[in-house]
Amino acid sequence: MVRARSRSFTLDESILAVPATDVVVDHLYIDEYQDFTEFLRQTKNQNNEFITHINSTIDSLDKLLAIHDSVIMQTTDFQSESTTLIESLTHLDELHKSLTAKFNVFRSLDYIVKKLNTVNNTKIVLKPSFHDLLNQLDNALEFVNNPAHSEYKDITVYQHRFKQCMIRALTLIRNYIINYIKSTEKKIVSQIKPQTADALLNVTFVDSLASVFPIFLELYKRTTPSDIDNKDSDEDYFNLLDDVYNQYSKTRGQLVNTHIVHPFLASTKFDQPIVEFTNTNLNFFIKLIDKETEVFKSVFFLPPPAADNTTNATAVTSYLEQLLDPLYYLLRNRILRETDIDNCCELINLITSFTTHAPLLRPILHDAQTRLVFRVQKYLDEHITWYKRTGQELVITKDSKLVYPPVLDAVDILNKIYGLLNAAVFDDIASNAVHMCIESLNAFVEDKVEYQLYAIKSLLLLKETIHSFDIIHFRRETTLDFSRLKTILSKTGSVYDKLVGSLPKVVSEVVDVHVELQVTIRAAVHRFIEIAVSRVNENASIAEIKRLYSQITEFVDDETTTILMDGVQEELGPQFHDTWVAGVREAMMTHQSVDTGIDTDANSQQLMDEIQNDLDNMSM
Repeated sequence: MVRARSRSFTLDESILAVPATDVVVDHLYIDEYQDFTEFLRQTKNQNNEFITHINSTIDSLDKLLAIHDSVIMQTTDFQSESTTLIESLTHLDELHKSLTAKFNVFRSLDYIVKKLNTVNNTKIVLKPSFHDLLNQLDNALEFVNNPAHSEYKDITVYQHRFKQCMIRALTLIRNYIINYIKSTEKKIVSQIKPQTADALLNVTFVDSLASVFPIFLELYKRTTPSDIDNKDSDEDYFNLLDDVYNQYSKTRGQLVNTHIVHPFLASTKFDQPIVEFTNTNLNFFIKLIDKETEVFKSVFFLPPPAADNTTNATAVTSYLEQLLDPLYYLLRNRILRETDIDNCCELINLITSFTTHAPLLRPILHDAQTRLVFRVQKYLDEHITWYKRTGQELVITKDSKLVYPPVLDAVDILNKIYGLLNAAVFDDIASNAVHMCIESLNAFVEDKVEYQLYAIKSLLLLKETIHSFDIIHFRRETTLDFSRLKTILSKTGSVYDKLVGSLPKVVSEVVDVHVELQVTIRAAVHRFIEIAVSRVNENASIAEIKRLYSQITEFVDDETTTILMDGVQEELGPQFHDTWVAGVREAMMTHQSVDTGIDTDANSQQLMDEIQNDLDNMSM
């Protein structure tokens, strides 16, 4: 602010001075001059008074400005102090409200306890005041369980008491729903007749229980909270929800079993073939559980889109499993008595065709697979382990395959069950079957060319079959090692050490079925080569070589024939080279002319060229 400075105003005295005496003044103007001088003097006096007044006013303004500055400073200080006081008052007011709200949470406990203890009728759960009570409990539990309030005095006591109040409130809901379900059952039982059973069980039942869904929702949402951090509710309140599910399952299950399942079972034909019997029962029960699923959803499931029905889904699955108990019992009794492997395979295919109900049908599928495994193991024992030589194995007939019968049986049974069992179970069965075939074949085969060829062909078929299954399995084989028995003869050490050191050792080895087959085939090929070389050495004639070639081609394909002939040739001495080549050439000419129908007289040169190429390949 710019302040005016005080200033004194004066008139110049010179303008009023009397002229000097030497100035000649006209007498005529003296009066006028004096009048004018008097006017000026008065004017001067007035102006001086005015100046004095102005100076006084300026002094007053200076005082007022000083007072104004003082007031401004005081006002500023007052405003600052007022602002501080207002902020303090606001803080205190907020603190008061906060404390009031917190104290109200603790004060509400007495009201809630009194309200819950005076309840003598479960219908209170239908009143709006009960809904407000639940919300009040939700807020209280959220407050006392807040980690920020963990330092409050006796907070754990309040946590426990509020939780007990919530359990008490939810128990009232559970009791009301259970009683309502029981009363609904009584009403339906009193009205049900054969001609009205479907309407009462499916329409009336659903419509009646629809009225309890709002209070069921109050129980469900507190048992399965959407907040993933709040997991205590699952453990503390789930039993109450489970009681509701159990009562529903008991009531609904009794109605359905009495009026739907039992009449169906009474009309069931138990003398039907097992596959037809299973199909009939499966179709009936599948339709039944589909219908019961829809009924359960109509009563309990929360509507979409933002609905978590995980707990409901678990409950309906448990209910359906109970509903399927008669089916489990019926089919288990038939399946466990089934002896035909083909029927077991058909059963598994039938059961797995109900893909949408696979979890519910898993016990039946497990029974069928278990029975199939048992019958397959018995089949393998009967047709492989206990196989007895018939003498017809090497007889060539019209339908002869020249394959060891146990191998054919093993291949046939493995092809039947492939894809019907768990991969690990199938791999184990296949591995054991291969091992059993190898053991049986080793006991059957003699040191003769035809027997070795018979074994090679059988093993090759087994290898091809196993390879097509893409088996990844290692069989664990346990044996006893008696090599430590020699320690008992040692002259050193105590008797105890000798006895302990001489005990047989259990040896556990892991055997790969592919390696086992490969080693067995290689051993059979080597044994064949030894026997064939010995026979050729005894009778190194073209006729003997032709007979050997003919025997090989009867059992194995051309590629395997080439491998075997190469092996024999490599083991023969150079002195038999010419005879060997001539014999193989004639044998191949005979074999190819028979297979292709070529006239050897008309196309001898062409045939010779082809055989020479084959011989060259064999030599390579």
